[in-house]
Amino acid sequence: MLLGGLFVAAVAGVVAVALAPVDHAELASASGLRPPSNSVLHGHAFLWAIALNSFGTLFLVGGSLLAIARRQRVRTNVWIAAGALVVALSTGMSRAGTYSLVYAGELIGISMMFFGFRFAAAPPPKPAPAGSAAPYLIPAGSATQSRVT
Repeated sequence: MLLGGLFVAAVAGVVAVALAPVDHAELASASGLRPPSNSVLHGHAFLWAIALNSFGTLFLVGGSLLAIARRQRVRTNVWIAAGALVVALSTGMSRAGTYSLVYAGELIGISMMFFGFRFAAAPPPKPAPAGSAAPYLIPAGSATQSRVT
């Protein structure tokens, strides 16, 4: 059911963006290093971006926090949640008009999530076999110790 809702919201967002009027003069004035301002796209398309990005971040970070609370793959989920928050905050700053560290923040956040997923893909450490306990040391002078002459 959640997947169906996500699919409907994504399709509605795509349709809203495709049908939204664009201010071509303001789009042309945007530099190549910064994203265009929020006023380039008219209509309600920005609402879909806000909603889908917010819910996506909420579910990703919330799922990681739930797994951490359950003590399941804690290290993996800490990396993934932290990376998602860094990406969300850096892109949110760009929409607020602060562009100085957007790309660095995205790179750092994506790298953090990558390391989290790599930890998840790594095989868990193998426990020591039951028969390979620490060797029993025979005390000096015992009857079973052999003598070298």
